[in-house]
Amino acid sequence: MQEQKLCNITLGESVAATDPCYSVGTEVGEFEIAMKPGEYEVRVARGEITGQYTTKEGEEKTYNFGERVARLRVIRKEVRRYEKVSEWEYYSSLGVDSGRMSIWNAVKYNNEDGQATREWKINRYEEDPENYWWNANEDGVWTDAGLGDGLYPSYIGRNEDGEAVALSIIFIFPESLLDENGSILLNDERLLSLADAPASLLVE
Repeated sequence: MQEQKLCNITLGESVAATDPCYSVGTEVGEFEIAMKPGEYEVRVARGEITGQYTTKEGEEKTYNFGERVARLRVIRKEVRRYEKVSEWEYYSSLGVDSGRMSIWNAVKYNNEDGQATREWKINRYEEDPENYWWNANEDGVWTDAGLGDGLYPSYIGRNEDGEAVALSIIFIFPESLLDENGSILLNDERLLSLADAPASLLVE
């Protein structure tokens, strides 16, 4: 699992974090996140998800889900540096129904270019198997979301002046944090440290 830079985007005072197939106002999306305007660097933690498990019959099995995005985050850029995040806080849970998540300048989310960039392409896996998992324009970005549909926690990073200068969405968590049913509350404080932790800590 490694973190990589995808691109830069420009965000305004209001930011959308949502499944890119959702219309503005969809309950499990956020369309009015107050953030400091400016240029933001888009980073993803992505890597191969593998593991093993024991069946009810006691047989050892392995799995390989391939390359997956474990975390999507953006951080505001200054001229020669990034904004320093002094504190992270849980923001909300975000729904995914198309297997994707986006972060967008809210006022540009529904314009013609935004809709074209967010459009679901039925044959995208076949047409571009190496790069099917993300797309962007100057106003926003979408990536595949972890293992697919579900609810995922989002976090706001604030600078020392209390301004929101970073946004992080976590899709895959270390198995050690999950309960016996493979679940965890999305506002669990143990997840907070993963908002900007080294990518290697997102998986075990």
